[in-house]
Amino acid sequence: GTFSMAATPLLTRALHKVPLLSTGKIAVAMSGGVDSTVAAFLLKEKGNDIEGVFMRNWDELDETGVCTAERDFADVQRICRHLAIPCSRVDFVKDYWNSVFSDFLEAYRRGLTPSPDIACNQKIKFHTLLHHVRQRAGAQYLATGHYARVRAVPLRRYYTGGPTETEEAAAASATTATPLLPAAAVAATPPAQTATEVQLMEAADTLKDQTYFLSGVSQAALQAVVFPVGHLRKAEVKQLAELAGLPQVAARKESMGICFVGKRRFAPFLAQYLPDQPGPMVCLDSGTVLGEHRGTHLFTLGQRARLRSLTQRYFVAGKDMASRTLFVVPGEHHPALLVRQFWVCNLHWSASHPPPPAPHVTTSPTCLLPRVRVRCRHSPASVACSVFTGLESECAANSNASEWSGRAQELLGCTPLSPSERTQLWSAYSHWVQQHDPSAVLVQTEEAVRAPAPGQIAAFYLNGACLGSGTISFTAT
Repeated sequence: GTFSMAATPLLTRALHKVPLLSTGKIAVAMSGGVDSTVAAFLLKEKGNDIEGVFMRNWDELDETGVCTAERDFADVQRICRHLAIPCSRVDFVKDYWNSVFSDFLEAYRRGLTPSPDIACNQKIKFHTLLHHVRQRAGAQYLATGHYARVRAVPLRRYYTGGPTETEEAAAASATTATPLLPAAAVAATPPAQTATEVQLMEAADTLKDQTYFLSGVSQAALQAVVFPVGHLRKAEVKQLAELAGLPQVAARKESMGICFVGKRRFAPFLAQYLPDQPGPMVCLDSGTVLGEHRGTHLFTLGQRARLRSLTQRYFVAGKDMASRTLFVVPGEHHPALLVRQFWVCNLHWSASHPPPPAPHVTTSPTCLLPRVRVRCRHSPASVACSVFTGLESECAANSNASEWSGRAQELLGCTPLSPSERTQLWSAYSHWVQQHDPSAVLVQTEEAVRAPAPGQIAAFYLNGACLGSGTISFTAT
């Protein structure tokens, strides 16, 4: 090892599942936090050729607020000196603005609830950065401190639950690749010969699991990533940082802000880019105007709607973007907040191919994934669902289809419509979305989901594997 320390049982166990990749260098994306620090420490201890890379994605000159990029880079340099590894810095401010932040602002302007962290991982960290370390730094792999795991599975079983127990046992006992990172072996051989692909697996620490944020990462990137802390619990990672002689890193507070924008108050931050657009806050049940809000873009479905005059707790149930009306309901679990079906667009599957339709289904609509689980936000909670495609015959366009589908994109969430209007709206939108996005799927959940918001990401899971994700576009109770 790098340090003259007695190998503790924790370190021995942690190193057991960390790969030794003799085929190439590993670049470790480092933030100065405990997770990426321990990722670098473990890879170095195992004997890998590694270097740290710090990514700056936000230009502090844009902000009146505090920017921590300079301080973070100083921390990373200190950590790398201590671990005796080289360290470099890359600047992706322009890429971040063009690929992530401008879309984020546009989504908020339209009243949607975007997930910039997912876009950042998909477009910057596991795309632009991965390309950079391969081209410029001569690294073959990219390691991060994410709480996630990867494994190789036969492609034919990618969407049906992964390898059998016998195959798992054989993979675990194989000396060529570890169960954590068979990706190294996969990356070295053409997929045609192996017919295995890399699956993104939930972390051992379910409370810290970050696969939801990684659900947009491509198969090509998954074949080149290493997650050295995915098999550990957060408390163990902190212990390992102390063991590495970095107690100040172990004690550092976690950053939970928007991706690289940092931890700052959201409404004032957004106000720097999107002006207030006041409008009425209306009770969905009674039609009473309860007060005025500063802009529908500042609220997401299911969020508490605060007004000084309100004695009761109200929650956002819908938005009419055209009239700037915010619809609210009393009570956190009001029926208007509970949804059982929604459309998901811009589907990204983690394998190189989308799932084939379920073999026993010949009718329309086609069931793509008969029994999987869906998460609509970053929390371990998921619900059982079925995923359908090819519903054209179910929702033949009526004469006003384009008018209704346009209306559907202005009405987000539950809005006061008659049942027949709602049926027309749903039918027209269903027809329209399939015309415009062949990848769109309809998700039907077995139990109600509370307030999934258009713009949010829905990620699909089966037996602990994240199969992919897409953007929620329209919901129905």
